[in-house]
Amino acid sequence: MNRNGNTPEPIRSAPTPEALEAAISSALSHKPAMSISPDFAARVARSALAQPLPRRARWVGWGPRLAIASGALLTVGMFALAPHATPSLTDLRFDAELVLFLELCGLLLFSGRLVSSD
Repeated sequence: MNRNGNTPEPIRSAPTPEALEAAISSALSHKPAMSISPDFAARVARSALAQPLPRRARWVGWGPRLAIASGALLTVGMFALAPHATPSLTDLRFDAELVLFLELCGLLLFSGRLVSSD
């Protein structure tokens, strides 16, 4: 007897390859009986109707609002600098416009992540 009070099972020898092949063949040749209950479609339709509607995403706090307002100000700043900026990395106006564009992209990514999905 073991610790649980059960008698141990006798050790069986490994089946021969022919016996194993026969067992696998008989298991594969047996077609299982499938049965679908008659009220299955009704139960699926009932459970689909019982599910709550998905919630709409909502804004959380002042972060997204501030990001959108800052994005609007950065866009206005870019349009103000655009006529005066020559496309050269030595021009300070062009460099400022690139920085404003990168900040705008960062704010858009930031505000996109702050939308709550619950």
